Order: sequence, then structure tokens, then C-alpha cells
Amino acid sequence: MNIELALLADYAAVANDGKLSAAGIFDRLAPLQMPWQHPTMYIALRVHFHPGEEGDHKIKIRLVDPDGKEIVALDADVAVVDMDPIEGGHVQLVLALNNVPFKSLGRHAFDIFLDGRYEHTIPMVVGERKRPAAPSSGG
Repeated sequence: MNIELALLADYAAVANDGKLSAAGIFDRLAPLQMPWQHPTMYIALRVHFHPGEEGDHKIKIRLVDPDGKEIVALDADVAVVDMDPIEGGHVQLVLALNNVPFKSLGRHAFDIFLDGRYEHTIPMVVGERKRPAAPSSGG
């Protein structure tokens, strides 16, 4: 198994026909002040499973701060069925996160584990909001 797609977005969903949609894809947040809570964000994943990997699998996602301290941990169980014997199959998963607390600026990371094995990181920077440049007093 391997991760084909992993992203953060303002919104994501899997439609009834199986299409994964995401809007407002981002890798940077710029809060007005710290500490801060981000109201809502989505993690969208597409995981490929190889032939022979049918069955139940566990996905764990950990958000860590710049010091490696865990902020949030999410667990999901997925069942992989009806795979092509040559191509395998895939699972598309969307997880919503509400009111995620951020206490520090810097590089944060969503680390993704499949069946207990590290597979991927979605990096995210929490940085200062850029302020408009002060008008110059022509001289």
C-alpha cells in the first residue's frame, strides 16, 4: 500500500460516484494572533492497495508542532474489498478537523501511518500574517 495523494484543504468530499473533490488547498496558515484555533480544515487522502492487501487496515494521522509535540491524533479504519487482481484498488478518505489549536509559529506536520508504518508527511507552516508595507514618504 502507498499514498497516492495527501493534501489539506478548506473543503473536501468524496461524491457518490467516487470522485474526490477538494477546494482551497493550502500548506500555510497565517493567524492574526497566537495562540489560535483554526475553525475547520480537511485532510484528503487517496491510498493505493496492491493485490493481496484486501481486508481491514488502520490509518493514523498525527499533527505535530515544530518541537514534535502531538497536537491532534486521528484514527480511521478502512475496509478494502473488490480489488482488481492485477491493478489492486484504492480508498479515498476525507477527514474533517475542527477547532485545531496552534500555540506556536513554524513548521507543523501531519504524519500519516498505514497499519502502524510511517508512510507520508503533509507539511504545513503556521507563519506570521504579512502586513502591508508602510507608504514611503517620498523625498
